[in-house]
Amino acid sequence: MKIVESIGNSYRLFGVGGLVATTAHHAIRHPRYIRVKYHGKDVYMRFGTSDRCVYQEVVLDKDYELDLGFTPKAVVDAGANIGLSSIYYANRYPSARIIAIEPEPSNFAMLERNVALYTQITSIRAALWNRDGLIHLSNPLGGREPWNKWGATISERGAGELVRAVTVRSLVSQFKLSRIDLLKVDIEGSEVEVFSACDWLSLVKALVVETHDRFRPGCSFAVDAATGDFQKTCAGRAGNLALYARRGIKCTGSNSSTPHSGSVSS
Repeated sequence: MKIVESIGNSYRLFGVGGLVATTAHHAIRHPRYIRVKYHGKDVYMRFGTSDRCVYQEVVLDKDYELDLGFTPKAVVDAGANIGLSSIYYANRYPSARIIAIEPEPSNFAMLERNVALYTQITSIRAALWNRDGLIHLSNPLGGREPWNKWGATISERGAGELVRAVTVRSLVSQFKLSRIDLLKVDIEGSEVEVFSACDWLSLVKALVVETHDRFRPGCSFAVDAATGDFQKTCAGRAGNLALYARRGIKCTGSNSSTPHSGSVSS
């Protein structure tokens, strides 16, 4: 990303504070991170990565502010990235236990830093998959790294780093959950594997799923085919996010009007 474009984007997202921080970063390499107040606590985003795009979706566009029609007690955030969605859930549902899963190592380091003050969030470095074990982690956009920190994909075979793979059932067992009230899934194309063999749906009350047909054709089909007994409501500005809730649950899928602000800290 060009310097002028980076500074302009920071000003658009974070105002004058973002402009000053980004200009200083490009001039003297300090600060190393953009620090933002989100729900009254500091969160950090890396310069030159897709972190700011995640901030746009979660904080500004409020893609996950959906009316579930109930209050979840157990939330699994699969593909938690740097933790902004987990933080949103922790503040909206303060009594909920939240399991944040992220396989990419630098994302996971930021996730741990950002959720450190939230005792109800447990972070694990792993990828959601259709079996337990080890899986290869790679970046489908290759040369665009390190900018693209939200496009890491996993596969059975490949040259990427090996990371832990977990199933929904193993998460339920590991954390001694009676069920998952809300499963958020943003796993960069692994929807095909996870939803093609999903003997775990009986354990889940509602899902928020972002599909990635641009990486893997068939993602949307796999999710929709598996969730035929659920009520689907489309959400999110990009059009590839949907809420799936068990029939009989009075969820609307509409964005909440509750304001959640983010402001840049110096």
